[in-house]
Amino acid sequence: MAETADICIVGGGIIGCSLAFELARAGRRVVVVESDQVGGKASGEAAGMLTPLAEADGPGAFLDLGLASLAMFPEAEAELKDRTSIDIELLRWGILYLACEEHEAATLAERLAWLSEAGLPAEHVSADELRSLEPALADDLLGATLLPQDWHVNTWNMTQAYALAAQQCGAAIYPERPAGALLVEGGRVRGVSTPAGPVHAHVTVNCAGPWAGGLAATAGLSLPMEPVKGQLLSVEARPHPVRHVIYSSRAYVVPRMGGEVVLGTTEERVGFNTRPTPAGVAAIMTGAMEVCPALAEAPFLRAWAGLRPTPPDLLPYLGWDERLEGLAVATGHHRNGILLAPITARVMKELLSDEATSVDLAPFGIDRPPPTG
Repeated sequence: MAETADICIVGGGIIGCSLAFELARAGRRVVVVESDQVGGKASGEAAGMLTPLAEADGPGAFLDLGLASLAMFPEAEAELKDRTSIDIELLRWGILYLACEEHEAATLAERLAWLSEAGLPAEHVSADELRSLEPALADDLLGATLLPQDWHVNTWNMTQAYALAAQQCGAAIYPERPAGALLVEGGRVRGVSTPAGPVHAHVTVNCAGPWAGGLAATAGLSLPMEPVKGQLLSVEARPHPVRHVIYSSRAYVVPRMGGEVVLGTTEERVGFNTRPTPAGVAAIMTGAMEVCPALAEAPFLRAWAGLRPTPPDLLPYLGWDERLEGLAVATGHHRNGILLAPITARVMKELLSDEATSVDLAPFGIDRPPPTG
């Protein structure tokens, strides 16, 4: 059966659901089609770190976008809980970015310098101070940078809250309804085909994550995107061995409410394979125990993997696809989809409503020059 909407969003992850909410509460008729369950892929299973200061290599478009989005989380948390009664568990515990080797200590000193110069909150933590601050960490660590305003959330709760809020505002969200192809007529995208019938729309937004390139290809368009597999696992630790999120080259350690601790992660270019492997789990556990030896005795809970949608320059695609009318893109957030969801939803809603956007989208356009070197 054919359906008609103002806007069809392809992808029911955190980006698609947050955008659906913004558009639906602005009065737009929105349909979301998702090949799996809502949040059933990487969005619902990510560790949930909100770390613009740890992820950015320096001042620039990504850092500005990340900081703008991070600032939106307290309001988003309150609004989503008020609308849906779902707690996204925004935990303001701060992040410790560890120096495990001498070269990492030098790199962290450089990071601290540019963060301080930019007036951003960051503090040097010596090795002795680190042992006092987090006694469960390994004794051989060389220090850390404390990022007190980098937070984390429950990603499953956040994705489900956005989906429910969007539906309450009138959006139709269809899980297990994959988009087959973009429907193109007269040089314009007019929706997508699905096994249940076409969805016709004035505007179609490609939020398909790692599969966004494949969807674009159905209309003869190139959208460079690579799936990068990240394995994670979780253990139970009561009380939590650490009071901060621990971020390092060996592993990261993310304490959650309820006693679960998420450990990660790998970066594997193995196509669309999402099955955890013994080698991946072993690498994570080895790194995590090197950082926090107390985890060796924590009961194992589960292991899983997700796919990060990764453009060549690691920046998301945000904006109109000028090659075909009626087509927009909001995808390619690599490992920062959760962090960037609020600002992505806001600026894409503004763009699709012919409003001035809150941030300059030029650095994120699909026509930007490819990376060099």
